[in-house]
Amino acid sequence: MRCMLVLVCALLSVSFAVGGPFVWSQQNDQVEVKTDRFSEATTIKLKPQTILDTPDQIITMSLEAKFGDKKIRDEVDRTSEILGEQAFVRLESQSKGSVDFGDKQLHFIVDGKRIKVGESVGTLLKFPGKDPDLKPGFKNREVFTNGLNLEQMKQIANGNRVEMRFGKYESVLSTTLLGNLREFVRAFTKYAPSGKLKERRL
Repeated sequence: MRCMLVLVCALLSVSFAVGGPFVWSQQNDQVEVKTDRFSEATTIKLKPQTILDTPDQIITMSLEAKFGDKKIRDEVDRTSEILGEQAFVRLESQSKGSVDFGDKQLHFIVDGKRIKVGESVGTLLKFPGKDPDLKPGFKNREVFTNGLNLEQMKQIANGNRVEMRFGKYESVLSTTLLGNLREFVRAFTKYAPSGKLKERRL
């Protein structure tokens, strides 16, 4: 009997250690979906995608969206949450020296059609010691954030040729990056309040 009790306790300990508070759903190796089992809040992440890669500077772009973290009391709250649906764009620059980002405006041209997102909010990250996320040989890490709504994301993800300008930097998004962005948009649409509302009405 005592051996059985010890075995049950051990299995419960392993269950809690492995399960944790989150349930993970891997879309592909670049898109992660994490749902908190207690609050049911869902976080969707697109891992950092390389936009610029030179010996002196690297710029990456990642996206994140979170749903279900706010209590919905009535239809007004639900409507407000749907209208506010967006993903946060995170642009990170690592450089060997100081960098001038210009006006910090984020723009896209998708198959000839312009999408103006607006000015990004940024900051130079400083640590009391060495920044653990800095790549070897790099001295500065700056992060800028902005927002994209679902319509903008769909336009960009479904484009054949997508040009991007952030401040003074211009690049053409690779087919691989666009494919990863499409996976992010699929997950976003699935877990967004507007997507769930559509499913309930079908």
